[in-house]
Amino acid sequence: MKQQQIIITGIVQGVGFRPFLFNLLDSHHLTGTIKNTGNLGVTLDLQSTNPKFNFERLALEIRAKIPAMALIEDITVSSPKEVMTSEFKELKIIPSNDGIGKGLTLPPDIAMCDECFKDFTNPDQKRFFHYPFIACAQCGPRYTIMKALPYDRPNSTVKDFPFCEGCEQDYSDRSNRRFHAQTFNCNHCGPFYFLATLESPNPRFPEPNALNELIIAIKEGKIVAIKGIGGVNLVCRADDEKVIQKLRNRKRERKNKPFAIMVADQQAVLNYCHVTPKQMEIISSFRRPILLLPKKEKSFPENLAPGLHNIGILLPYMGLHHLLFQNLPNIPLVFTSGNISSLPMAVDNIEILTHLDGIADLFFLHNREIFQRCDDSVIRPILNNRAIIRRSRGFIPEYIKLPFEPKCDAIIAVGAELNSTGAISRGPRIFPTQHIGNVRNLETYEFLESALHHLQTLLKIDDCEIGCIARDLHPSFQSTRLAQKIAKELRSQSDERQIIPIQTIQHHHAHLASLMVDHQLPLEEKILVLTLDGVGYGKDHQPWGGEILLGGYYSFTRIAHLNPIVMIGGDLCAKNPARMLLCELYSAATSDIDRELIEALIQKLDLVSYFPHKTTELKVLKTQITNLPQTTTIYPFTSSLGRLLDAAASLFNVCHQRTYRGEPAMRLEGFAWGSKYEKRFDLTKFHTKEIIYGEKLLFEYAKLLFQATKSHTRETMKNLAYGFHCDIAELFTNIAISTAKTHKIQKIGVSGGVAYNEIIMQTIKKLVEDANLTFLQHNRIPPGDAGISVGQIAIAAAQTTNET
Repeated sequence: MKQQQIIITGIVQGVGFRPFLFNLLDSHHLTGTIKNTGNLGVTLDLQSTNPKFNFERLALEIRAKIPAMALIEDITVSSPKEVMTSEFKELKIIPSNDGIGKGLTLPPDIAMCDECFKDFTNPDQKRFFHYPFIACAQCGPRYTIMKALPYDRPNSTVKDFPFCEGCEQDYSDRSNRRFHAQTFNCNHCGPFYFLATLESPNPRFPEPNALNELIIAIKEGKIVAIKGIGGVNLVCRADDEKVIQKLRNRKRERKNKPFAIMVADQQAVLNYCHVTPKQMEIISSFRRPILLLPKKEKSFPENLAPGLHNIGILLPYMGLHHLLFQNLPNIPLVFTSGNISSLPMAVDNIEILTHLDGIADLFFLHNREIFQRCDDSVIRPILNNRAIIRRSRGFIPEYIKLPFEPKCDAIIAVGAELNSTGAISRGPRIFPTQHIGNVRNLETYEFLESALHHLQTLLKIDDCEIGCIARDLHPSFQSTRLAQKIAKELRSQSDERQIIPIQTIQHHHAHLASLMVDHQLPLEEKILVLTLDGVGYGKDHQPWGGEILLGGYYSFTRIAHLNPIVMIGGDLCAKNPARMLLCELYSAATSDIDRELIEALIQKLDLVSYFPHKTTELKVLKTQITNLPQTTTIYPFTSSLGRLLDAAASLFNVCHQRTYRGEPAMRLEGFAWGSKYEKRFDLTKFHTKEIIYGEKLLFEYAKLLFQATKSHTRETMKNLAYGFHCDIAELFTNIAISTAKTHKIQKIGVSGGVAYNEIIMQTIKKLVEDANLTFLQHNRIPPGDAGISVGQIAIAAAQTTNET
């Protein structure tokens, strides 16, 4: 008799791993036990009657044959003498225990698999035919319904739906793919959908005609709220301009922000969008993200994504979605998050009915609890790569590994302020939260706090293990307040009353570090990064956003930046591109002739109409810029490329008022998309060694637009807009390349929200690679503020490691 223990760590719960192991081990005639051990993984205690049986070879076979959704990080095989147990008479899966460990074994929510789709569409499979929640060991919800680990039914929200006789048989049948699957049910045992009202938010029985009423409502152009896996969506026809406008009117603050679209299948994606085979793989993967793809001409009403060349599109990922398209063939559907602007999605039925009252005409809800809300993930393909905008459903709670071993057992990072995530580390593994949003109100603040706490619970991190808390440098962020609150609570709960250190991390340094983690760069390496975004609090207490940084995890040097321009009115400039345009142009003007040009542009573009107080406000603005020495301590100066792009959007008459974050720059790119670049300037005169004069470049384009206005067709206007993108990108890149050669740096990368702009990224990449340097862009970590929390942990871990 030969006996050994095998411990497997990684994503090995919630992916059908124990059933897979049972059948594989049984084929080798082994006896023993298979057990989930909390966040440690899976433990096998095995015996073989063959004294020559090779358990090391078995470990290799397990690694080679694992289920598609599983991820093995490590397999440890004990020596035969380490484990002494009485003889096992059979092979069996035994109850889980809490275990210990330094991993998280839970996968993200997984889209319906092909085998479940066969059952779903097969009338002979009565229990699963057209069942909205169909799932098995290989697919279905995971993170959103698990309250704790180990991954067992009693720890999930499906525990409220006991197995019917048929499901019990499937669960016990080793030949069935639902063998020991924890989160499936069927038509007989529930959960189920129903039409909900505030008077009846949770009916006791399913309604046979509920789906038919839902379909009729959508066909008739009504707006419906549908509760899904991780939240609620507002759904309506995407082929009817009036219906789309009705949804915008009801959401009020959704004047121009694009809506995501769900379509039936891959052929529909091809019909509506330009898509490559690689992009089709992404949109069809088990993650089922929203993918931003270029629209085909006249494929959708313009008010779906006003002024943009692309559209967010996704495929069905649960049974209900397929039911919708079986009943609504050839009708694309708006599929947008069902929330009040800037607030998290409601997930409780009563909250859904209350929050969306007056927005939705009909509520199609279910009676399964969503324990963790999780928005759809959003990805934009950039330069044959993926730039993750929102890393949420389909990704969370997958970890991102640090490329070095930190000294701290655990670190909490609270992220930035806008489009934010938090993160928590367990050794070298970083676990970002799902998409949180703008942490400027109580509800979102509490969402961030609860999401971090949930990850800490799943990871079984004791309070005493948390070595520090990382936050942004900005003193007024709500996330900064949260960091202080967590530190205070940890200190009050500690027997030793020790102080939990709070690490303040400069915003753009965190961007740089997140890019380094994305490419698994070592602890001591230094790179050059163009950190380009809307705003980040700088070391000089001013808004940054157009920077070239040289550094690594420990520290950075600000090599160059855009010339800081005064923002008269502060944040009013971010909300009003026309105001930012005038700040940029008046700052660049050096003569009366220049100022006459600005006056003419004000008339031509009718900029007065975009100021609430019209000519009075415009007059005050000009006076304040003229008397700049007296206003320097009143208003901030920004070096943000985001603000410069906003100003350019106003100059090109594309967007004068911002209705959602990033709109002006996105619409400017959409306007310029597909145009060509014509070299018009000697760019060397627009920068010194350290300063990039973006406002002067913008003024030169203003001259081009004004002095040859009559000869400018729409095509030449678009070419000029394209040229502005290329020129500003080249100004940054030339300085970065020169600095790289001086400091013998091989890698130049881009991070920040501007990294979602493909025109700018194309220009930078080409110039960097033409200089025989390595170009770095994000792939696994969002380049925008959603990736800040990862960078915060990396820097805090490095600095803590350096201190010790």
